[in-house]
Amino acid sequence: MIVRGYNLIKPALYVSLNGIEVTNAVNEVSVTLNGHQEPNNCEIKIDNNDGQNNNVLNYGKDEVFIQMGYYADTPDMLGQDISYIGERYKTLEPLFRGWVDTKTLNISKDSGNTITLTARDATQFLIDSKLTARFGDNSSGAGMTIENIIRKLAELSHMPLRLNLPEAYKFEAYPAFEVDEKSYWDIAIDIASIAGLDTYVDIDGTWYFGVYEDYDIYLFEFELGKNISNIEGKLNMPNSVVGEVIVSAYDENKQAQNTGIASYDYIIPETEIGVFQKRKLLVVNDYAVKPGLAKFLAQQRLNEEQRKLKTVTLNSQFGIPFIKESVCILLKGCGIFDQYYWIREITHTQSKDGGYVMTLNADRVMEGETIEVSE
Repeated sequence: MIVRGYNLIKPALYVSLNGIEVTNAVNEVSVTLNGHQEPNNCEIKIDNNDGQNNNVLNYGKDEVFIQMGYYADTPDMLGQDISYIGERYKTLEPLFRGWVDTKTLNISKDSGNTITLTARDATQFLIDSKLTARFGDNSSGAGMTIENIIRKLAELSHMPLRLNLPEAYKFEAYPAFEVDEKSYWDIAIDIASIAGLDTYVDIDGTWYFGVYEDYDIYLFEFELGKNISNIEGKLNMPNSVVGEVIVSAYDENKQAQNTGIASYDYIIPETEIGVFQKRKLLVVNDYAVKPGLAKFLAQQRLNEEQRKLKTVTLNSQFGIPFIKESVCILLKGCGIFDQYYWIREITHTQSKDGGYVMTLNADRVMEGETIEVSE
């Protein structure tokens, strides 16, 4: 779906702690949505001038739920005082569900008393849990299946799990390996990267591990001077850049079984002093014996290396709750920065004084990447 504009009437907000709404006590709330490999997080500032919210200051790991949006845009409301509008007219988008990490009481003569809560989503339970163990049979060196490894990590962390693995991965042994004080999340990320799989935690707290699934892609078009007021574009010019990635799998005789190559011609003009290097990255991955997987992994790694050469930041724009991490945006009116970008990180902020704004960081979409916009 292509979205070119959004009617901004009056921001709407919902915040709850352990299922109890506390929206009226909130002075400001910020939600930062990261890519799948990082936890989403939030910060909530609660008014406590009269000590009315002292009950929040305890060691309870409270569950936080946040929705943002706007009051419904109907013709009879335009230009009118809509402060009276009730709950039924709100259009809200769920942005965050997580658990509190810290609670801070701030006392100031100038700004009054405020309680600040910080929270992360359920990914924290995989990140903060660490493991020292060996996966696999000590005598034969045979490993466990990917399914068994992930199910074991989910069991240890008490995380609800949704697996969607190719049939072969349910029975084929993953090479035996050892970990020393490594987080459950880092173990899962390593396995997913090697096997060409995806992993993330849903807003409802369910851990997903499996193949990349199709999902709706929303394309938001932004044009400088029309629906955005500022942009910060950055061109990064390193002294060396990865221009080719080769992923190979080897058999027991150290013979290459399957090789995938991805390359990209990116030329930075050379200077009089020093030499610009286009580097070749060699990756050994014994899981790349699957047909087409070596090429897929090579292209994926090359894109990661190349994206960071061109990035953009949009600061304090009107907030749109449907814009989240991994959403695609198209910039116009920005000269050399006119193109498609994937959002790497976005922060939605609502406050009683400043309304609803968003700030996002995005990396360029690489040539050859297909963007199939949902109808």
